[in-house]
Amino acid sequence: MKTQLRFAALAALVAAGALAGCRTSVNTVDPANPVGQPNPEAMRHMVTDPSLSDSVVPVFYNKGQTEAGFAIVQLQVQNQSRSVARVNYRVEWFDTNGIAITSPAPMTRSLVIESGATETVKAVAPTPKAVDARIRFQESKND
Repeated sequence: MKTQLRFAALAALVAAGALAGCRTSVNTVDPANPVGQPNPEAMRHMVTDPSLSDSVVPVFYNKGQTEAGFAIVQLQVQNQSRSVARVNYRVEWFDTNGIAITSPAPMTRSLVIESGATETVKAVAPTPKAVDARIRFQESKND
């Protein structure tokens, strides 16, 4: 009986430590006067999944070009919820006429955002014909 009680107490202690370890804070340091000045783009944020409204909040959208002439987009998102956000995202590209550019294998990527943290999503267009991008987020089913 004493052994079972000790084992249960030890298991509870290990579980508590594991749960405490899952909740990690992130501290960030940036230059006070950065040399690279981004040119922010106006963005439109449509919420179709209310469960993500606090965990994936767009903060800053920036667009540019690579040296090879391909469009590049960067989106900063912040998790304003109290728990870790696990999401999948996909970037869709469009030409100058607003027509979707199909990719042989559309890529869905995973993203984990700690509570209160800001993460950056960055994508390069698959072709020089792409001029605009749409980034779609979906709750991850894999926890």
